[in-house]
Amino acid sequence: MASAAAMQFEPAKSVERNDRIIVVGFPAHETRSIRIGAHGTSLTRRALWTTQLGDRLTDCSPNGVSATVTGLTGANSSQGLQAITAARVNGFDVVLIEYAINDADLLDGIALSESLTNHRHMISWLRKANPGISIILLATNPVRGIQKLKRPQLETYYTALADLADEESVSYFDGTSRWTGRYLTSQSLPDGLHPDPKVEAELYSRPLARMVAGSLGLSCRI
Repeated sequence: MASAAAMQFEPAKSVERNDRIIVVGFPAHETRSIRIGAHGTSLTRRALWTTQLGDRLTDCSPNGVSATVTGLTGANSSQGLQAITAARVNGFDVVLIEYAINDADLLDGIALSESLTNHRHMISWLRKANPGISIILLATNPVRGIQKLKRPQLETYYTALADLADEESVSYFDGTSRWTGRYLTSQSLPDGLHPDPKVEAELYSRPLARMVAGSLGLSCRI
């Protein structure tokens, strides 16, 4: 397998909204399952889309899909960096990273510059542990009510994350722009921060499955 320094990436593909896919490829001779890791906050920990990825990707991997979820309540990317560097990540084909929503918290978050530095270190660590890995940065839902007051710069953090994805040649999933119209309600975001997992899965599971498949260069029906 090529070293991290020698990795070649295809240009980012604009998929929908502000999504970007960087194709790293999946070894054609592989007969094992696709292995996915999801690292993030309580949003990732309680999400249903993480378990639905396997069903969505059935036609892409006859040997199945496994997903390992590490979601830490209240975590920002500083805790995320610690979790990723402490984990065994060398077996994953795809890793999804979701911390921006807590980084943007005025009370418990961190400065934007530190957030970007942490994400750069996570990307570097993952590539050293597993050259050729597909990395997907996630911007998740908007917030409402008091949670919006606590995160006045959330969109700035999301935008900076997208720019970082371009700089680092990793994929970026724009979950935020999917929360429009009938989805952006008090029922869908009951506490203003944590979305209804079923609604979230309806918005995320299929496009994320497509992104995972696309990032691995797999052609399959999703």
